[in-house]
Amino acid sequence: MSLANAYAALPAGGLLMIHDFMARNDMTGPREAGLWFLTCMFNCPDAIVLTPERVERLAQQAGFEEIETRELIPGLTQVTVARKRG
Repeated sequence: MSLANAYAALPAGGLLMIHDFMARNDMTGPREAGLWFLTCMFNCPDAIVLTPERVERLAQQAGFEEIETRELIPGLTQVTVARKRG
């Protein structure tokens, strides 16, 4: 997963938003997100498990700042928001 293209496409100060099923950083749940990833693995064996830590690290490596992840659908999905330097 590379966010370099998203960074290049956004204007200065633009926002990146990634909303998806995410496991906790310690991979202990939530259960529903784990079930979603298991289903995805059948269709795409190269799928990766997203965690807030992983998504935030990838956003930072691409150059984004002001990175924050929060729960969007309780117990199921999270959203990471990051800003392009401006």
